[in-house]
Amino acid sequence: MDSERSKESSWRQWEDLPSDEAGKLIERIAQLSIKHRLDLITEMTIESISPIAPLTANLGMNILGPYLEFFGVDKVTALFRKRENLNRLLDRIDELRIERDAKKKEHLKFK
Repeated sequence: MDSERSKESSWRQWEDLPSDEAGKLIERIAQLSIKHRLDLITEMTIESISPIAPLTANLGMNILGPYLEFFGVDKVTALFRKRENLNRLLDRIDELRIERDAKKKEHLKFK
């Protein structure tokens, strides 16, 4: 069991997040953003940090890796290592916003 735990933590700190884990995390962040109506703020923040996100994520994982794991933000930090993950997150937020707005329009139509 300890060997499994050490394998699991090694990818978090030194390798990219596996694509299935990244997809789950992207979906979770996007859903929370839409649910709490923070989609615009989330998009603005991601767009603002995207030029330096990979650099700061790598730096943060190298220096603060064990602490990030302790606080549970190691997966998010690993997600931000790749620009494509940020783009996927932004695209998913847009998709969910369009769905939410369509439902709202449909609901208002029948009132």
